[in-house]
This record gives sequence, C-alpha cells and structure tokens, in this order.
Amino acid sequence: MRLKLVQIGNSIGIRIPKSLLQQCGMEGEIEVEIENNTLILKPINTDPRANWDSAFSKMEKEASDRLLDSETKTEFDEKEWEWEWK
Repeated sequence: MRLKLVQIGNSIGIRIPKSLLQQCGMEGEIEVEIENNTLILKPINTDPRANWDSAFSKMEKEASDRLLDSETKTEFDEKEWEWEWK
C-alpha cells in the first residue's frame, strides 16, 4: 500500500487507514523507531504485566531470582524478640 506524505503545520505526516491501525492493535499513542533506515510503528503495550512470564524465565535461567533481603543481617536476626502491645 502506498500512502502520500502530507504537510501538517511545520511537520510532515501520513494518514494511516483506520482498518490498518485496528489490525495492528494501535490506538491513542504508538511507539516509533528507526531501524536500518526504516520507520517502525508499534502499538504501546498497556498491560503492565505483559512480559512478566519471559522476564521471570530469564531471571530463573540467570539464577537472579533469589531474595535480596537474605543478604542483609540486622540485630533482629541475631536475638530473640517479641511483640509489645501498649
């Protein structure tokens, strides 16, 4: 598909048909990148947990999924203590 570049104020833009944007899941804002002299448009992922599964798998492979607080010792780790209600 060929699209014409159009003047928009001091900028230049393109009009992308709504059907194409819907097929790609694009609405509102999009991500724009340049790679090998090519303009790449990507939908912005609005699901904050979208890539968690791959991130957790990577952490497991790299053995970086351990608890960080186990490296920190405090006085409470050394002696017994109990709750006080006042």
